[in-house]
Amino acid sequence: MELLRYIHLNPVRSKLVRRVEQYRYSGHKAYREGKGTEIIDPGPVLKLLGGRQGYRRFVLDGLGEGHKGEYYEVEDQRFLGAQEFREKVREEVEGEKERTQREPLGRVVERLAERLKAPIEALRGPDRSWKVSRVRRLIAYVLTRRRGFSVKEVAAHFGRDATSISTLVGRFSQQMEAERGIKEECERISKIV
Repeated sequence: MELLRYIHLNPVRSKLVRRVEQYRYSGHKAYREGKGTEIIDPGPVLKLLGGRQGYRRFVLDGLGEGHKGEYYEVEDQRFLGAQEFREKVREEVEGEKERTQREPLGRVVERLAERLKAPIEALRGPDRSWKVSRVRRLIAYVLTRRRGFSVKEVAAHFGRDATSISTLVGRFSQQMEAERGIKEECERISKIV
C-alpha cells in the first residue's frame, strides 16, 4: 500500500507522492489511522468494513481491480456508492428510515425566507448583494445538509446550476467551522423547518 503513487494535478505541474496518505486530497490517512478530520468522520465506514484492519483489507483487495465506477455513483448527495450501500449506511449509522413523504421544497424555502426576513423573489433572482447571498447560502445549506434535498433540486428551485449551489454549500460549511455565530444561526434555523 505504501508503494502506491497518486498524482496530484495542480495548475503548474504534476506531483507524485510515495505514499497515498501524503496526497493532500485523499482521505486514506484518516481511515487508516481511524482519526477524523474537519470533513471526514472515518467511524461509520470503518464500522462497516470491520475496523482499520478491514479497511486495509478492502484497499489491498481492490489494488489490482483498477478504477471502480460504481463507487462514484451518486444515489444521495451525502453518500457515494450503490443504493444498497446507501441503505446500509443509513440503517446502521444514522438509524434513519427512508423518508416516504417530506414537505415540498418550495414550502420549506418559504418558511425559511419568512423566518430570515428575505423576499423569495430576491433569493431566486439575480441579486448578488452580500445580504441576499448570505441568506441564499444558509438556506441552500439547510436544504441540502439538514433536510436531505439534492443539490440538483435546490439549484432548480433557485434558478441556478448545481455547481453553483454545491460551491455555495461548501463555502458555507467552511465558514460555519470558522465562525461560531454562523453555526449557531444555522442550528436555530434548522430547528424551525
